[in-house]
Amino acid sequence: MNFHQVMRVMKPSNEKKTKRWIQTTTIRGRVLDGSTGQALAGISVSVKDTRNSTSTDANGNFAIGISGQNGVLVFTSLGYQRKELYVNVKQGDVTVRLQATHPDIFG
Repeated sequence: MNFHQVMRVMKPSNEKKTKRWIQTTTIRGRVLDGSTGQALAGISVSVKDTRNSTSTDANGNFAIGISGQNGVLVFTSLGYQRKELYVNVKQGDVTVRLQATHPDIFG
């Protein structure tokens, strides 16, 4: 048998390869100080149980993508209590008020 006589036979796989597309929706909102109502910049916003995160801008605004129809947003920052908020893609923009861990320090 020489080089030209060797043929490789490949059998088709019986495994079904499926691609799952999950819709990503952007949730927008604003983070405010719970006591003063002032916008909070630099607040960390993440989607619980994912690596997806962002932070608020100078006006306290944020935009973050969630997969599927629902998600839990986690808001954290030094000096403020951690807050988790359930969100649904059908709701509008969200407003979150964070409470200072020690209001007397910031007030």
